[in-house]
Amino acid sequence: MRLVVATLILLTALRTADADRRDDPFSVRKPTLAPLTVAPKPPDPFSQRTPASRPVPIDEDCDCDVVDRGGPRRRNAVLVAAGGVALWAASGTLSYYTHERYKEAVARGPEGYTEARRWQRTAQIYGTGLFLAGTVAIGASIYLYVTAPAKVVRERTGVTPSITNQGVGLVVSGGF
Repeated sequence: MRLVVATLILLTALRTADADRRDDPFSVRKPTLAPLTVAPKPPDPFSQRTPASRPVPIDEDCDCDVVDRGGPRRRNAVLVAAGGVALWAASGTLSYYTHERYKEAVARGPEGYTEARRWQRTAQIYGTGLFLAGTVAIGASIYLYVTAPAKVVRERTGVTPSITNQGVGLVVSGGF
């Protein structure tokens, strides 16, 4: 009931507002939406690159050098990831080996329970430790790879002698 009353009040207010604007007091104008205009986003001065330092895609005719400062870091990330995978493989191998020894000790009966417990603890301590170390290594390698600097194209600086009938000089071109 309250919703109906609120709707009637709103419609009456709209009619009154429209009636005040027009000569015809009984006409109801449908509300229209004004077109939304969005100003273009200003360029971020920190994201723009200078002509001497731009992303890797370059023209073939450009006399430029590609500087890869993040190359050694990405290589190290791959090596650390390989070490992490090796630690995971060692953990799996140790767990399989200790599980087989555990099953053999349990199969011997009550006299093998002490040995079975020793194999179980070995798997728990060393197998889990190797797995966690591998996980940390994989996480570190992801961090190293993602945070490595990107390749950058640097324009070469060229110095050319210039001789004219007016004088002699040097022309320096490129980026610094």
